[in-house]
Amino acid sequence: MKKIAHVFVVIPFFNEAETLLDTCHSLGFGIDKPPGDDISLVLVNNNSSDASEYIAAQFKERFNNQSIYIFNQPTQGIVPTRIAGNQHVREICYDRKIHESLALIIQADADTIYSQNYINSMRIGADQAGLNTLIEADTRYPDTFINEDFGFLKACLEIDQACEKYFCDEHIDLIVDDKAVAYRLKDYYMWGGHQVVFNDSGDELLAETTRLFMKAKTFGAIRLKTTAAFVIHSVRNIHTERELVFATAGYPREAGWVKEFYRNNDTLNFDQDNRGLIVDLRILHLLGLFTILPAHFLNANGLETEKNAVIVHAMEYLPKRNIHEIRDKKIHLLIEDVFGVLNEKKDEFLILVRDK
Repeated sequence: MKKIAHVFVVIPFFNEAETLLDTCHSLGFGIDKPPGDDISLVLVNNNSSDASEYIAAQFKERFNNQSIYIFNQPTQGIVPTRIAGNQHVREICYDRKIHESLALIIQADADTIYSQNYINSMRIGADQAGLNTLIEADTRYPDTFINEDFGFLKACLEIDQACEKYFCDEHIDLIVDDKAVAYRLKDYYMWGGHQVVFNDSGDELLAETTRLFMKAKTFGAIRLKTTAAFVIHSVRNIHTERELVFATAGYPREAGWVKEFYRNNDTLNFDQDNRGLIVDLRILHLLGLFTILPAHFLNANGLETEKNAVIVHAMEYLPKRNIHEIRDKKIHLLIEDVFGVLNEKKDEFLILVRDK
């Protein structure tokens, strides 16, 4: 397999005037020594109403850099904007005669800091892995957050460790961090690309790259995790939506669920130890994402996994799916199935894990 010929760092942005430049700088753009002629930055503006668009334009003009592209995406939402960014990369590759199998997409977020040599480390991982592989970097919290808000992380860790005995093996884990992955352009389109999907209530579903990876695995794709590259989480959501982030274990729930969460839990205060309900929700999300979902996915693909009490109980309620059904742009049904069962039978699952 030939090595990657060109890297495209694709960054969607919506009102990220305060962080956009720092993100670009951390990736090596706009500094004294640019990343290289075979590396491009693709910025996709999603109707920003702050100074983000101006900052991006000035950034490109200041460095007179032909490897910086700026596009606008009028359809609101992170998923349509990621789709648009990758489509623009495809058009650039066509114009510049870059084969899609040799073009690497690095997904990045406009509020995130990336480690030194991040691009090169992800590129090396892609070269080593070859086709049909998703590369994922390590993720870390800022040192200042760890020092100043250790109580939040400690509370998360205590629950996570208590649930870990039920988790499926790491090699069948399906959850992907959108801001920390890379893949070849050819693979992206073979896997079906990101999909804009709405649930029965009309809410758009997020976790688009987890859904992409699940679809990829139906084509035999693997994930390569690299510790040579890492991203530093933005903790903005923890500061502004502390209880929600804790309850969902960071998983991006749909708008209707979030609205219902706040309506039912408007008196919660994490910092005052009033955490009972959100502790239950975190346990349920962890079991759903890292135990039941992988087992449900394998079952839909005609495969078996080692069963524990949580999986056995979940299989009593989960609908039967098959690979043809989920490949037909319906991979999200597996996630919907899992959250549906947990919502209906939450007390049963909580009793099950607490009795062990």
